[in-house]
Amino acid sequence: GPERRAYRLAELRRWTRRLGLPFILEPRFDGVSEDLASGMVIAAQREGLAAGALCNAFLRAVWADDRDISAVATAVAIADGLGRPGARLADSASTPGVQAELTGNTARAKATTAA
Repeated sequence: GPERRAYRLAELRRWTRRLGLPFILEPRFDGVSEDLASGMVIAAQREGLAAGALCNAFLRAVWADDRDISAVATAVAIADGLGRPGARLADSASTPGVQAELTGNTARAKATTAA
């Protein structure tokens, strides 16, 4: 309920201050589609690239930098900023194989959460 939400927000504020982490509690782009970013992470994994840094960069973009990771130009710039081939990863994100893997990953995550 609302009390639990208020407590979580208070804890987030406290811990981000304590750890010195930048964190936007209510980012403008929270809730936008994550499919492009997720697909790019999967594409990076398939290319043997270090996908963890890309995943972290997308999370930081939303929660610390208030950026829209559903926008192709933004997602490509984030990947490029890490030295990854942003445009190629964005193109690969919509391929049937990557989309099938994303769908499978999502289904497994939902099944795990429901269990």
